[in-house]
Amino acid sequence: MKKLILAIICLLCFTSCHFYTVLIGGKQRYVKNFLSIRYDTVPINISKVIRTDGFFTNRDINKLAIKSDSDEIVIFYDDGTYLLSSSFQRMRDEIRIAKNVEKKVSKVCKYGLYEVKNDTIIVEEYSIWPLLYGWDMTRWFFKVDDMEHIRLVKIWAWYDANEITEYKHNDVFNFIPAKNLPSTYYSYCKRQKWLWKDKEAWKKWKKEYKVWKKWNKEKHKLKSN
Repeated sequence: MKKLILAIICLLCFTSCHFYTVLIGGKQRYVKNFLSIRYDTVPINISKVIRTDGFFTNRDINKLAIKSDSDEIVIFYDDGTYLLSSSFQRMRDEIRIAKNVEKKVSKVCKYGLYEVKNDTIIVEEYSIWPLLYGWDMTRWFFKVDDMEHIRLVKIWAWYDANEITEYKHNDVFNFIPAKNLPSTYYSYCKRQKWLWKDKEAWKKWKKEYKVWKKWNKEKHKLKSN
């Protein structure tokens, strides 16, 4: 039985039209060819461009009803971390989500990195797929209208190594103030050495992350008692 299962897995891998990307780490190497943003020790000062004491959402904030299944939250952190969550579709009012952002969002989201060029915020968002498929990346372009309004204008996706697929958008994201935003220590991107410019800075952050992880574990243990 074990031999049969192994044979099926091997067959699926070798017959895949994306054979290269299903190799262990293959998709990660494929993504590395296109990434342009890495963590740096230089401050981004995003708070001079948009508000960062809360989150942006493309939901119609003037209505209590859910707008669509694509209602999303995006957060831009000062250290260059980007967070996207679709958990807003399960929330019925802004007050509730604003008070519980960390609890509701941190574990049901995607992470990435961003940079600011003129009036545009460029995001490289990463997904980690199970088993052998590895990492995937899309590039999002947000136009800044003002401190509290941004617009998603397009998304670039790579389905193979030689072609960019562009999706046009015109989605307005409105700002909502919120406390207790999810910590950037939750970001799986920050744990990757290949997403840092300075390897020594990454090592320093890793030590800080281990301390935070221990503290966070103790905090949740106390809450459960």
